[in-house]
Amino acid sequence: MATGLSGDALVELAARSASAPEQGVLHLIATPIGHLGDLTLRAARCLVEVETLYCEDTRVTAKLLGALGARRHLISLNEHNEEARIEAVLADLDAGGSVGIASDAGTPLLSDPGARVVQAAIQAGHRVTTIPGASAALSALVLSGFPAAPSLFLGFAARKRGRLAEQLAPFARAPVTLVLFEAPGRVTSLLENLSELLGDRSVVVARELTKKHETMYRGRLSQVPELNERGEMVVVVAPPEPALALEGERLDQEILRLIEQGHRPKSIAKLLAAQADQRTVYARSVELRACSQRE
Repeated sequence: MATGLSGDALVELAARSASAPEQGVLHLIATPIGHLGDLTLRAARCLVEVETLYCEDTRVTAKLLGALGARRHLISLNEHNEEARIEAVLADLDAGGSVGIASDAGTPLLSDPGARVVQAAIQAGHRVTTIPGASAALSALVLSGFPAAPSLFLGFAARKRGRLAEQLAPFARAPVTLVLFEAPGRVTSLLENLSELLGDRSVVVARELTKKHETMYRGRLSQVPELNERGEMVVVVAPPEPALALEGERLDQEILRLIEQGHRPKSIAKLLAAQADQRTVYARSVELRACSQRE
């Protein structure tokens, strides 16, 4: 029995299923996040045939087109020039042309430029459609094993701790899975801040998704693993666990465990805030830490 997929079959499939770009419509084109094979047939055709193609970085999209054996004129649309591009996009749509927007990787508008253009197109009465495909946030969420519903995508984590606290504040105790993007070299610091701000929870860090060196780090926020911080990562934090009151010997055992991990009394009080009175935990942490240092 033949199990291979022939080139002729791919061509036929593309002809039957990958419709041409629609006139007078704005197309949001998802591109691979690492593995070229994740480019859909519709996206490939749209990238090549859409009359005007805007992209986050013309160099990145040019490489993708090169893999398809195509070359074409590209127009940049990024966070710095998006507002200035709106008039041209609307003019193209008014003239009945097909227009596409592609990010460097993944689905446009998910922490990428394009939202202002889309809003302007909608307000002007133009149809907007999507060519769905890869998404780092969705891929990491389903790979985490945490509840996918409800879940909340927060985009890139705020760089400063105070701003991060503001970003998380409305959702800190909500029973939802949290998904955040983080830039290279900043993930360890983010996990430490999340531990203090959210308490100890299960966490997954997805690195280089769909690429050769795809890695999934699984653990607890209180035990930050040693990470290879090269490449953008997706951090998925599990919902808070049901609060179990800690007192007496169980409270002491939990405090001692955190002391052994290097946490100080103030940090321990925050980590256990959902399970015991913070002032009680702080005072007991000071006592137990002093005892452990004398031994």
